[in-house]
Amino acid sequence: MKNIYLTILMLLVWPVMVAEGASSEMQQYRLLLSRELDVLRSVKDRESAEAAVPLLQEGKRQLVQMLLAWEGEYQEIWEYDEEKDALLSDIHKNYCYGSAAFAELMFNDAEAALIPQPMTPEVLEDIGDAPGKMCDVGEWKVRCILGPGFTPDKPWRLRMEGDGRFPRELIGAVVDVCCPGENVEIAEVVVVSQRMVRVGVCLVHNNSKYKANQWIDVSEACRMYTSDEQQTAIREKQRLAQELATAYAAVKDAESAEAREAQVEALWAEWEKLSDAYSSLPLQQRKAADQAMAPALMKIMQELERLQESDFYGCELEAPL
Repeated sequence: MKNIYLTILMLLVWPVMVAEGASSEMQQYRLLLSRELDVLRSVKDRESAEAAVPLLQEGKRQLVQMLLAWEGEYQEIWEYDEEKDALLSDIHKNYCYGSAAFAELMFNDAEAALIPQPMTPEVLEDIGDAPGKMCDVGEWKVRCILGPGFTPDKPWRLRMEGDGRFPRELIGAVVDVCCPGENVEIAEVVVVSQRMVRVGVCLVHNNSKYKANQWIDVSEACRMYTSDEQQTAIREKQRLAQELATAYAAVKDAESAEAREAQVEALWAEWEKLSDAYSSLPLQQRKAADQAMAPALMKIMQELERLQESDFYGCELEAPL
């Protein structure tokens, strides 16, 4: 989220003079950067954001003038850039405290200063009758039939052309394309039930920014899993992995194999029932869950390799997955 002149500076590789006799210029350069940080640290509300604009503009002028005057080789410097990024990110999250001048200068986007407000009945009426849209999301063609979608009793109905299930993680992409308004931002996606999804949005309409919930009935497009269902799938799969490892380790001969056959079959059946909910986990959560199960899964593989040498003692013990 750098502004234009910060981008220019980065393209010039945040120079540090290394030519002989450049120490005074370097000190001046660092002083300008330090002053800019001081100004950014002072931005705490709209008044201070507005007051910072002329100071930052003058800093911009001096920095650009200095960089254009410099000649020679340059190397990167990061101690100022890292704090500047953090300060600008925090200010951006606070919508530049409503200062359009600051947003335009630092982010080249005056709309970054629009502070979201609750959706009014007048705005709902104005955009609530927007027609449904067909959009391409990856390999899927999706149609949103608006209902108008801003209340749970009149949700969107999400339909998908073709077979298969629409991925949970792409719901936000559909809303981004189909939600009425301009510059739609997705705040959160919450699975309320296997049928209903609630998407928090911020959207611009007539130069004002509003926050609302977009409700979607996904029963015709995909099956969704709530966070509770996903967490249950994680816990149950971890339990099943441990029980399967123990069951396989107990098989030592034909008699013990026959005794464990029904148990192993039942455990794998439970495992399969949880697979869809487990697969619907966000990638990072699924990776963490996989890592937690890794020791038990490795034990299962080792036991299966051992039993395969004995052809599972003639019993149905082989993993179905």
